Amino acid sequence: MINSAIWLSISYMLGACTGAAIAQAEQIADGKCPASGRTILFEGDGSFQMSAQSVSDMIRNRVDVVIFLINNDGYTIERYIHGMKARHNWVQPWMYLESPWYFGAPKDDPDYPVFTRWATTWGELREILENKQLRAGKGFNMVEVVMDVEDAPSSLKNLVLMVQKRNVGGPEGTSSEMEMEERVQATA
Repeated sequence: MINSAIWLSISYMLGACTGAAIAQAEQIADGKCPASGRTILFEGDGSFQMSAQSVSDMIRNRVDVVIFLINNDGYTIERYIHGMKARHNWVQPWMYLESPWYFGAPKDDPDYPVFTRWATTWGELREILENKQLRAGKGFNMVEVVMDVEDAPSSLKNLVLMVQKRNVGGPEGTSSEMEMEERVQATA
């Protein structure tokens, strides 16, 4: 599983996933890795738009990958840092689940199956997670998970609060900690 939260590098993940999946396929072919392994990626929609051509590389190399595309209409972390209404934090809506097809994925190829699904509720996501094709992890698998633009874990909100405190400087002449927390909550 790849997660770039430690890197804080937008658009890094899709290309890194491609490389990891290619390396895994090579290790499986060389008998150095169990064939049951798979590459799983959680990727935001804004980040995906910056590096979507990696999907073409995945398909060309026929790697086994599972992508959960988190669609929240843009850059949620930037919204929490710079404001929920900042126009530059919104992205043009794409038809993400069409990407395998416009990048040349084979249709109805049992050796390289393509699975795409869309989830807007927990129930839909649970149903998708039980799907045999997705659970097998073979071929190109993509699940678009639609979320609210302000949906973010408390860990992200706490990170933003720490960054804001650091950026404000020392306690002299700065907003109180309570005022800063209220700012974060106002955008939450």
